[in-house]
Amino acid sequence: APTFSRGSMESVVRSLVEFGAIKQPKPLPKTPPHQVDRALESFEIYLREERALKVPSQYTSVVRRFLIHRFGEKKPRPEAITPGDLTSFVLLESRRYSKGATKLTVTALRSYFRFLHVSGGIQRDLTGAIPAIAGWRLSGIPKGVEPEQVLRLLQSPNRRTRSGRRDYAILILLSRLGLRRNEVASLELDDIDWGQGELLIRGKGRKYERLPLPKDVGTALAAHLRSSVGLKHEGSRSVFLSVKTPFHSLRSAGIGQVVIKAALQAGLPPLGAHRLRHTLATQTLRN
Repeated sequence: APTFSRGSMESVVRSLVEFGAIKQPKPLPKTPPHQVDRALESFEIYLREERALKVPSQYTSVVRRFLIHRFGEKKPRPEAITPGDLTSFVLLESRRYSKGATKLTVTALRSYFRFLHVSGGIQRDLTGAIPAIAGWRLSGIPKGVEPEQVLRLLQSPNRRTRSGRRDYAILILLSRLGLRRNEVASLELDDIDWGQGELLIRGKGRKYERLPLPKDVGTALAAHLRSSVGLKHEGSRSVFLSVKTPFHSLRSAGIGQVVIKAALQAGLPPLGAHRLRHTLATQTLRN
């Protein structure tokens, strides 16, 4: 069934009254403010005037949920709140919401109880009882791939075809040199120094690095480039192009798709290109 906001219904009623279809209805009785809302009035003023927050409602909505969780319909009594109440509420919120939303919960509660303590609403500062939400910087590092899986990945492209030679060259650059997707995508013909056996890599932050060109990587690149003679894309000297017309330079997403396709052909779960970079780093540390 459709739902309508109070504002839209008020405009409909106003129009009906003007047309004489209905009489002006009596105004609805005002709902008395919830006791929790009364308790939050001074906190909201503090956020607006002292902290100069543009959206204090984000904080007050969190504190409102906590006070209703702790006191229900009763009048909130901040002096009755214990550290256990705070811990249990934060744990409950962490199960319901994302890590980012739970961090906002912690920030809002700390702000509220700091305000209560400074304003004399509670005798002891409870901010230290509010648990922090862990967000380790390296928690999202991808898992490495086993050497046998890397071998299967490299064996999956059909190197008798032009696309297979291209894909194999991409995979060996990622797995042997640990390049990022965008570093492979940005490789140009002039970046390969065959005489010195080096590659010029365009890294993050417009940093340039020179890496040695191992024999197997150089052989794969040479085979790919020989099979690509005749593929022309005006204005580009990219090493890796699409294999179907209209030819265009492969971008970072295209490099990632090559890895995913090779993994599926090898009977492996879909892999991200960065896992090959992490695999090389892991093997280097082990050695």
